[in-house]
Amino acid sequence: MTHFRSLLSAFFVAVGILVCVESRSQVSDVTKIGGMGTGSIGIARTGQFTELTTNNNFYHPISDLRGTFAGIWTETAGKKFAAALQTNSAKVLPAIQKIQMTPRAGIVDLVFTDPNMPVSVRVRAFSPIIPYDLKNSNLPTMLYVITVKNDLRAPVSVATTFSFENTVGVGGNFAKGEFSDRTGNTVKTLAPKNGLFGMEMKRPARQINDPTTRLEYNANGDYTLLAAPPTPDS
Repeated sequence: MTHFRSLLSAFFVAVGILVCVESRSQVSDVTKIGGMGTGSIGIARTGQFTELTTNNNFYHPISDLRGTFAGIWTETAGKKFAAALQTNSAKVLPAIQKIQMTPRAGIVDLVFTDPNMPVSVRVRAFSPIIPYDLKNSNLPTMLYVITVKNDLRAPVSVATTFSFENTVGVGGNFAKGEFSDRTGNTVKTLAPKNGLFGMEMKRPARQINDPTTRLEYNANGDYTLLAAPPTPDS
């Protein structure tokens, strides 16, 4: 999990995992975010992430992504508040009370409110889709931009967090069905560079001789979770 104080923007980049088709949502009220032909991740009206298809798993989207969530923490006048940016609790974070979601093609805007939260929180999630620019429109990338506004006439300390579940080795295909093998998956902290910091998730290369099992190579690759704070000391 990557933590950062006063952070207003964050994003993750999925690297080296591509698909050629896009899946239809199996869950109601889910907006898909993803580049052209790269697979996608869904954001439900609850704020939860679901239906990941960036592991060449068009036929078997990963719906259970309980390890992927965003959260917020605040403190003012000695009063603390913490919640997941979703209406269902996430791991150790309780749920936020209300979400307003405005979905569009390839982009979703979310507004989070809670009577106990002293700030306003807005999120825009999207992948770059640029007219007449195919090269930069098929990046396996999602940006999750968090904007926080102080609603009080008093100082408020704010921290946001984003957790992305390591799904390398999890997927499925028409011939084999669903499979999950996270054996040997690794997480490496990346040195800060150009104002970004984060972590890289991989799995070791391996030789699989079974022709059927070799289809699991389609779920190999790596993911990188990066944070882009508004200032270097955030």
